[in-house]
Amino acid sequence: MGTAKLAAVALVPAALSLCLCIAAARGEASAATIHGCHGSAHARHGVVRFSFSCGAEASISSFRVSTNLPLANVYEPESVFGCERSSARSFACEDEHSGIPGEGAGRIKLRGPICPPGHPLRVQIRASNPEEGRSKPFTLKGPCPVH
Repeated sequence: MGTAKLAAVALVPAALSLCLCIAAARGEASAATIHGCHGSAHARHGVVRFSFSCGAEASISSFRVSTNLPLANVYEPESVFGCERSSARSFACEDEHSGIPGEGAGRIKLRGPICPPGHPLRVQIRASNPEEGRSKPFTLKGPCPVH
């Protein structure tokens, strides 16, 4: 790849870059899947904290946070992942450093109540790595009590 093409790729916004990583994962490694992902979410003072793990062998380079309620913001306070809105109910988060083996975390702020009656928040994650593929979407345990 020429220098001009490398420079153009470097200017691609993070959200599009995530799509490029996923597209690359669909190439030769299209059958690859990250297995064993699981996690939880906990609400406190209007913020939902979440964490997940995909095992010690998996390296997470990006993940998508999707919810059933409108999101105000998703962020990762350690600045390992940068998150950008991809829709009213999802954010794409991409590794800003060299990767954290098998785990991710962050905080979610909603546009409304976290656990409205009859419609509690559900948080779904899909982790990715261009070399290892993607995880199947998995739902985090919590943050609303089950009645």
